[in-house]
This record gives sequence, structure tokens and C-alpha cells, in this order.
Amino acid sequence: MAPCSKAANGPSSLVARRRLRSNEGNPRISAHGPGFSKIILGDDVVDDWEKYLDLMVDSVYLNSGRSCISCSGIWASRHTEEIADAMAQRLGPIAPLPMNDPNAGLAAFTMAGAAKADERSD
Repeated sequence: MAPCSKAANGPSSLVARRRLRSNEGNPRISAHGPGFSKIILGDDVVDDWEKYLDLMVDSVYLNSGRSCISCSGIWASRHTEEIADAMAQRLGPIAPLPMNDPNAGLAAFTMAGAAKADERSD
């Protein structure tokens, strides 16, 4: 199978996992994704990949990719260039906007109310 995106298993992922383990139980540490979830389009569905495009995009994009269930890799047995291009067409135009902009699609915080709580702590 050929990857459409690189899996999150490189050296930086190993460092992150070690750091998380060393801070386990610390209430001041809140770990946020991306997760290690993968989407696998096998031979039984890969020729109909367009039917899964919304799911693939949402799995990468929602919550700014910071959830533990966020997709960190899409694997397909074929059509990988077409899938990657379609994903880029959908995700590429998403621009970072100020966090108070109602059209912002990228989350500054993963929990509702976190920004207000952060402002109170100043």
C-alpha cells in the first residue's frame, strides 16, 4: 500500500510519547492529538474513494487535527495521487483566521470556553 500522508511514527512522535509518559498524572498537562488513527482504503473500496472524501477531509480537519481520533494517515492500495490531490483541493484553501473570527475553521482551543478561562488567568 502507498501512503497518501506520512504516518506519525517518526522520531518526534517517540519523543512526544516519552514526554507524555513522564508527565502522566500531572493535572496541569493536557495532551492533544493528533492521534494515530488511520483510514485504510483497501481493494474492496478504493475504486470508490470519492464516496469517502468527506469522511477523510473531516477526519483530518475537524478540531484542527488535534483530537486523539484525528486521522494521521490515509492509506490506499491505489489512486493515491488522486486522493492526495482531492484532499489538497479541500484542505489547501483553509486559512488561519483570528480566533474570534466567526469564519475561523481552525481551532485555537480544543475546549469551548478555554479562551475565556485563559484570559482570566492573566
